[in-house]
Amino acid sequence: MIQMPVKERMPLLIEPPAESLKGVFSAYHISETAHCRPFCRKNNLFYIVEDPRSDTRVMLRVSGLRRSEQELAAEALWMCEIRRDSNLLVPQPLQSGTGSFCTEISHPLLPQNYYCMMFSYLRGMSPEADTCSFAALLRQLGGLAAQLHQNAILWNCAGRLPRPTLDGEAVSESRLETLADAGELIGALSVVRERLAGFGRTPDRFGLIHADLRPANLLLDRDSVAVLDFDDCGYGWFLYDFAASVSGMELHPLLPKLTRAWLEGYRTYRKISREEANELPTFLMLHRLLRLDRQLREGDVPGAFAHDTAVLAGQYLHAHR
Repeated sequence: MIQMPVKERMPLLIEPPAESLKGVFSAYHISETAHCRPFCRKNNLFYIVEDPRSDTRVMLRVSGLRRSEQELAAEALWMCEIRRDSNLLVPQPLQSGTGSFCTEISHPLLPQNYYCMMFSYLRGMSPEADTCSFAALLRQLGGLAAQLHQNAILWNCAGRLPRPTLDGEAVSESRLETLADAGELIGALSVVRERLAGFGRTPDRFGLIHADLRPANLLLDRDSVAVLDFDDCGYGWFLYDFAASVSGMELHPLLPKLTRAWLEGYRTYRKISREEANELPTFLMLHRLLRLDRQLREGDVPGAFAHDTAVLAGQYLHAHR
């Protein structure tokens, strides 16, 4: 399996000056006078680009150098495969005139070079909590996860794409040792590693995953649903996608109900044994530890997130020691 090096902290993304995007537009045969308006901001910057001259509308994603050009190309290749060999709706990654999926830009006002990727435009809105039942969303996410996993298994690309591996070895004990609750956090990490070693990495359990499949990365339009933002995709256990779906809800009283909803949706397309379902708390713990490690690596002060992760670690150790 191709192991990608862990990137250290990247400078905060700032909106690139308009003139720095002209080269990107040119690479995709889009007029320099095209309108570019912000769409959303997460780990990356997203824009909708409209070119009235060619009646073109596309989505532009601007990211720092957290991912290499090879990793971004691998992300695009999987999205193309999903569109080709499944019924799932995902944006189409667009190639520039040179055949590349990403274009690097620089500007004196930018703290670093940025990578830009273009995708086909999809209509829709992110689900809103006041208009959608969260349990219904989790059921939908479970079904989408199962279909993505089926596609990854059939594509059989294990180890061939340069994407990160999301496992217990990716969490740094030395960084956890800097926290007040290091004992419980490192203890939980040790149990996670031990249990997942026994769980195994057979092709029906471990492969290419989205790794950030949550409501914010869905786009709803009437009866259709699109899956967005494959930026975190990598190699991991398929059930890790469950943990991403309930991210931030690990200590919420509704978690058992949401878990049942996700499993119900997943089992519509793929089987999950009782043994596998019993290991869901381990994937919740792994996901939380990986998020905490990333915050520490990038220089953020975890605060309440670290405290809640330690609470979850205590509960996990009590149940699995």
